[in-house]
Amino acid sequence: SSREISRGWSVPGTAMVLVAAVQASSVLGDVEANSERFSRLCRKAAAGGAKIIVLPEAALTGYLSEDLRKSWHVEGRPLMRSHVTGTTFEAVDPVEDAVCVPGPLTASFCLLAQELGVYISVPFVEKAELDGVTCYFNTVCLASPEGRIVAHYRKNNPWPYVDNAWITAGTEMAVAETPYGRVGLAICYDAHIMLERYWTKNLWALLYSVAWVGETELWFGKELPSRISRSGYHVIAANWSVPSAAVAAQWEEAGVDGYGHSSIYTAKGHRLARAQTHTGDFVLFAELPDADSASRMDHPLPEAQPDGGDANAFLGHWRSSFRGTMEEIKRRENGLEAVEVTGDQNMPAGMVTWWTLGVPELGGSVEAWFQHRKDCLDPEDVSWERARLEAISTSELRLSFQEGSELQGTLGTCLRIP
Repeated sequence: SSREISRGWSVPGTAMVLVAAVQASSVLGDVEANSERFSRLCRKAAAGGAKIIVLPEAALTGYLSEDLRKSWHVEGRPLMRSHVTGTTFEAVDPVEDAVCVPGPLTASFCLLAQELGVYISVPFVEKAELDGVTCYFNTVCLASPEGRIVAHYRKNNPWPYVDNAWITAGTEMAVAETPYGRVGLAICYDAHIMLERYWTKNLWALLYSVAWVGETELWFGKELPSRISRSGYHVIAANWSVPSAAVAAQWEEAGVDGYGHSSIYTAKGHRLARAQTHTGDFVLFAELPDADSASRMDHPLPEAQPDGGDANAFLGHWRSSFRGTMEEIKRRENGLEAVEVTGDQNMPAGMVTWWTLGVPELGGSVEAWFQHRKDCLDPEDVSWERARLEAISTSELRLSFQEGSELQGTLGTCLRIP
């Protein structure tokens, strides 16, 4: 496991907490073997000093089979084609392996958390009766050092490709108070909606259990940190792995990506650490400042703001004084965003260069975030700097950087291209 940690914190007296993301594979339906494996890895993380330990999506029951041939399935639900075989997934009924809450599995991990004096995220397929009907949820619970379940979360945003075969979607967020700050829980595809939903909860960190299938480096290296930078809280992302190079070769032969790259991010979207292997077991460590230290370091919590001005007045192509490149301003949820059109080596076409919370009225301003890249050769050297976007007119916008930003005191102008 990696202990080389990039901190990036400079406030004197900062209190740090060591956290861990556990990356490993699971055997679909073998709860006993999975529990043994992840208990051992939790012990390894705790022995390394971690106080919060995050496990991958459905790690204790399995999510898909390691070879992507089998999927959980409830009768009457659609079953899709496997990425690897090109044929329909082999259906596995979750009735025997799904877990009740509370139950023996959650009890065993609560005892483990108490023994180790840590918080552990406990992810599995849950079975529950709703109005006389057996439903299955993609669930993660949080076990506390006191040996209790302090948060119970059901995946709100199922991945249609696989989850529609068995999942009943959850509807609630889940938060828990820890000595280090308030934490929330989310699972994989939830990132598309839950990062913004948690804005109102004043989180210190999100414990994010993942079983990604797709362009993994793109997600963990670019798209996820970009989303995190808008959230205002840290993220500990534990992704699944495959057990061996032989299984990885099967995925690669079929042109499928989607394992490894577990990462830990600051509230500004900096990736502090990422797993150095993609197969087998790996425990990733990083240090984060606790909530009190983070507040002194001015990590702002964005709040969704209603439109003040007319977004349509600013849509179109603009020239930025920062790079001299062309940007297209588009509407986004709760504001505006600028996307590179021409691009350059430092900021390729298609990337979001800045975005706002709200739409400014003429003569007014709104909070904005600007993507700052210091080294164009390092894809991880990116931060989102706090700014204000002022609407001078419908043809001129001005970005001014706020106190605490690396670009503090800098002004930039965007002029509309006729």
